[in-house]
Amino acid sequence: MATTPAVPLLVPPKLTATDLDGTLLRSDGTLSGRTRAALAAAEQAGIRVVLVRGRPPRCVPELLATIAPHVVIAANGAAVHAPDGTLAHMSPIRPLAATRLITRVRRALPGTAFAVEYDGDFGHERAYPISSFGEDAAEPVGTAG
Repeated sequence: MATTPAVPLLVPPKLTATDLDGTLLRSDGTLSGRTRAALAAAEQAGIRVVLVRGRPPRCVPELLATIAPHVVIAANGAAVHAPDGTLAHMSPIRPLAATRLITRVRRALPGTAFAVEYDGDFGHERAYPISSFGEDAAEPVGTAG
């Protein structure tokens, strides 16, 4: 098997964005010492590190407490957080678009239940399975039907 020789970069990268869950983070949600060292080396070289995850914004403060201050893109790209954890930008689904989508899905799949992330919290219809969120972390809203 042939290998490609390493080619030195003429212009070093200014930014690296990395996925977290199932990629950078270990199964217990922590970073290995090697990974911490690699992130620190990148930052010391002047490369901005951006953390990317599909999880909701309410998970960002715990993440930053575990890893270190970084820009975080969360909620599958819908939320951008500053290194101090404050929300810098949010692109929520517009209410009319969400209503239309829910109506179409319910028509096609009767009995479907929905949940919503909002302002650092999570709400759901009673029929929505919340096993991954815990009963205390979710507020029932509306009804599935």
